Amino acid sequence: MPCCVDFGIVDAFNPDQDYALLDTGHPDPYRYFLKEYRCVSVDDDIVNEWIVPSIKMPSYLGTLSRPSHGIDHYAVTLVPPSSLPVLLEIVKPWEEADESVRRVTGLIQEAIENGKYMIVYGV
Repeated sequence: MPCCVDFGIVDAFNPDQDYALLDTGHPDPYRYFLKEYRCVSVDDDIVNEWIVPSIKMPSYLGTLSRPSHGIDHYAVTLVPPSSLPVLLEIVKPWEEADESVRRVTGLIQEAIENGKYMIVYGV
């Protein structure tokens, strides 16, 4: 099974929460969050191409207390609404590569329209 990176929307964003912590009391918290945030998995080989261009995009590592730039390939990245147009610009040219990329593009557009944060679970 190939490695994947998961992209989702946080509908009820809590600015005080550390989204890198998966302590929910559920037997499989990672699967719980994948469902909760309606995540779409994208093959790591595709996402590898987005890492360098994403460096110009302000982001956070798991919590708003850890500002960063770009997608952290190996951690939980929060992408604020203000950075989503940059993410869309990076992802959109890859839509023809894979159905999952088209689905991520739709999620990004939905998040932009609704002023939502996105979450990215690295490999």
